[in-house]
Amino acid sequence: MITKILFTIGVIIAGMAYARYRAQQGMLDRPSQPREKLVNPAPVNKPKRMFSVATLAGAAVVVMILASGLMLYQSWVDSNKVVYIKVVEAGSGASAEYQAYRGDIDDRSFTTTDGRLITLATTERMETTLNPRPQN
Repeated sequence: MITKILFTIGVIIAGMAYARYRAQQGMLDRPSQPREKLVNPAPVNKPKRMFSVATLAGAAVVVMILASGLMLYQSWVDSNKVVYIKVVEAGSGASAEYQAYRGDIDDRSFTTTDGRLITLATTERMETTLNPRPQN
């Protein structure tokens, strides 16, 4: 995930550097104007831009960094939620209950909150819930 962010930032920086390079080359390649025209140039009414390209690019970078930070934070919070797991053996119907963090659950195994590694057999199934089951 972080490599995607860094790659995007690198592409934006490279694009800005290329645009600046092209602008400087355009300034250097212009023929020099006669001195009398430079003394009293006529006022040019340029339309004012509301935002410059650099400001918009910077704002886009800031928005992307904030969005990726928010997504990373939500992923971290989600993987650290405690999940209640019930392992049921299909043949006998015997069950065992455990607690684990959501990020510690794999395909056929999980690590409990107290550090035990539980691996399920092919005849067992795993049921997960966020709320503890009431005792009957």
